[in-house]
Amino acid sequence: MKRKRYAICGVSNRGLWMFMDSILNTYKRQAELVGMLDKDRSRLDGCNRTHKLSLPAYAPDDFDRMVRETRPDAIVVTCHDAMHHHYVIQAL
Repeated sequence: MKRKRYAICGVSNRGLWMFMDSILNTYKRQAELVGMLDKDRSRLDGCNRTHKLSLPAYAPDDFDRMVRETRPDAIVVTCHDAMHHHYVIQAL
């Protein structure tokens, strides 16, 4: 079975504990995290370091590049609520 590829927009608490943990652990046989985006570079670096990952990390203005380079099957939007529409519309 081919694993579903996910990119995540927002790696604060909501993104880490509600989604990333499940992708990286619970569903690791079915899911793969391929990229992450956040406005805070230190959060992205910390996430890679804490989870022993080397995922490509993108700034908010690089959403299109993230999608083009990582080719996710789905986008998980967990950034600040006021920005959800921005990434959902771009993902569609």
